[in-house]
Amino acid sequence: MEGPPLTSLPSIEAQKEIILSQVTPEDYAGVLNVQYKAALKNYPNEELGITTEDIEADYAEARTEVKEKEEHWRDLPANPNQQYLVAKSEGNVVGFCVVDKYEDRNQLSGIYIAPEFQGKGLGKKFWEQAMTFIDSSKDTVVMFLPYNTQAIGYYRSLGFEKTGVVGNNGIGSKMKSGAIMPGPIEMLRKAKW
Repeated sequence: MEGPPLTSLPSIEAQKEIILSQVTPEDYAGVLNVQYKAALKNYPNEELGITTEDIEADYAEARTEVKEKEEHWRDLPANPNQQYLVAKSEGNVVGFCVVDKYEDRNQLSGIYIAPEFQGKGLGKKFWEQAMTFIDSSKDTVVMFLPYNTQAIGYYRSLGFEKTGVVGNNGIGSKMKSGAIMPGPIEMLRKAKW
């Protein structure tokens, strides 16, 4: 069940209100759609040979199992060390943010915003909410594709810096076309003491 809105801001499109709230199982399809649209915008890479078709193929199975995933989400126990927020406009998911607290660090799993809502301040609102949840005495890390220059710029603006760490032991994923999507890079935001 959906809790009360955490915050709201005027929307980008015709000043419709955007509401931030905790994710619910019913949000699964919307979350997947936002992630898919953001991936289609940011992940194809001509230099690496990663095509739009590769990204579509990567998401094809998930996009056909929506009801099963909603049921899986229903069965997940509450995790007091995770905050999973969605942003909705007119009842539709337009963005999401996941952050986890661990013993030694905080992990920002990412901030995904539908392309038509990017660059309008929604990412900042997500980060402001995440900062109220994370342990400010611990560093926060985020990982993403090394060629996602939009993400690099955004996370730098929040105080994150590249660490040189590459996830998956530097091993990339083979795409449908045979192209290799590189392993994710890490950026770190130092703790505020």
